[in-house]
Amino acid sequence: MIAIWPELIGYHQYCVRHLASNFNHKFKDLSAKKELLRMCYESLKHKFDEWFDDMVNSHPEWKEWLEWELKKRLVLSYDRGHRYGNMTTNLSESFNHILKALCALHVSSLVQLIFFRTRAYFDKQKDYAYDYIAQGKLWPLVV
Repeated sequence: MIAIWPELIGYHQYCVRHLASNFNHKFKDLSAKKELLRMCYESLKHKFDEWFDDMVNSHPEWKEWLEWELKKRLVLSYDRGHRYGNMTTNLSESFNHILKALCALHVSSLVQLIFFRTRAYFDKQKDYAYDYIAQGKLWPLVV
């Protein structure tokens, strides 16, 4: 059983790209994977439902997997706005990539490092902003 956060605190959603890869790994059908991605990005419920029914009717063996995975926490048309249009975990992947090299550190050292790197980033951005203001420019570029 998967533990899910209480919905008042946060919403558990799946990454569409990872789910489609899992689907392709299980069922070995690249064209169906592409169709699945198209379905997941569909914002209209009636269109999603039509595609879903077509897919399940043509491949009954996919029905249980698709019903469990799709409507609960994946498709844009059924997510009630919790995704804000974000269908992948790209931001998390980027953050994980940065921290991957630091996994050998103790938790307290890791937290300190994240804090100091974040502070250094914002200090650098502040310096850029002050430079632009000193040049008489209204809006600094974000670097």
